[in-house]
Amino acid sequence: MEDMNALLNCMGNPQLLHILLTADRKMQEILLLRMQGYQSKEIDAMTGPSEQTLYTRLNRLKKKIKKLLESE
Repeated sequence: MEDMNALLNCMGNPQLLHILLTADRKMQEILLLRMQGYQSKEIDAMTGPSEQTLYTRLNRLKKKIKKLLESE
């Protein structure tokens, strides 16, 4: 979780920071692993949910971020 906090503290957009901080812990873990370059199958093996669940979670987060960026 320290890596996630350090990453988020570097972000300049407070709304984006809020979205990422309020995401559930599993989503934060998945996002951090994805940002570190791990592929879906590797993340699946490390975290447990199926690849489809990973895609669903990432897509939900992408939609929130897209909505935020469109409203600015």
